Amino acid sequence: MNLLVDKREQEFSFEDAKEQSSLMESLNQDREPGAEFDKPKSPASKKSLLGPILTTILIFAAAFVVVYFGFYKKSVKWPLFPKNESAEQTSLEQKTQDEGSDVADNAQESTSQPGGEEFADSQYCVDIAPGIISVIHSVLSSTVKVNTIFFDEGSFSAELIASNETEAASVYRTMEAALGDKITLTSNEPRSGRSALIAGTFATAARGNATDISSIELEEKLRDMADEAGARVASVTISKSGQDQTVFLKLEGSIGNCQQFLQLLRQQNLAITVSKLLLFPAISGEYTFILRFYL
Repeated sequence: MNLLVDKREQEFSFEDAKEQSSLMESLNQDREPGAEFDKPKSPASKKSLLGPILTTILIFAAAFVVVYFGFYKKSVKWPLFPKNESAEQTSLEQKTQDEGSDVADNAQESTSQPGGEEFADSQYCVDIAPGIISVIHSVLSSTVKVNTIFFDEGSFSAELIASNETEAASVYRTMEAALGDKITLTSNEPRSGRSALIAGTFATAARGNATDISSIELEEKLRDMADEAGARVASVTISKSGQDQTVFLKLEGSIGNCQQFLQLLRQQNLAITVSKLLLFPAISGEYTFILRFYL
């Protein structure tokens, strides 16, 4: 058995060697004489190709920059999206109109503020008081405040508090110039302190004959006038003695409200003799107005 196995192995080995020899002969016949088998390219050969590629890219980039900034950009008007001049003009015109409207509104407000009240020809207290209060109101500011305004039938006085003595003197001169030809001033310009006290007199007389009006009707009129003037009625008391009536009225509101109430009262043409008219700041920040008169 061993001899048979060894013989077969020798036969197979001989046949394999023969096949390998014939394969090598065929390869040698196909290959040209002197040719060598191809060898893989080394990394150095790859790097040698990368250099020319990068150089070409840089040349194209430089050419693009030169063409763009040398020719194209000069021919383009910047900015590419110009401002809309018509829209700007419209906006400017609208702003001008708004400013003009604000000026007109301010002018209207200044003309509607107290200070332009004309003095009545009559020298009775109920007739002249609105004009004097208007002058006092016109000099008030954030630094000038009213302390007290007082009237009776024939005289008045008012004390204003300023921020310093210079402002107090200036306020007094302004009121003096506005009131000097309407009443007889009995006060002098302040020389020191922040208080500006102005006082004067005017003719005293009863205003017409007694008015035939009931207490109920009179109270209704007073309340209606207060509502129209924007003042609040704190209290109203009417007492009667014979044909005469004594009225005590207390209102609260701004100086303008009190001034308007007096204007409405003057238009009633009632035969009023003022015993006391007092105006002073209230705790609420507005003013208390007290009026006592005979009718």
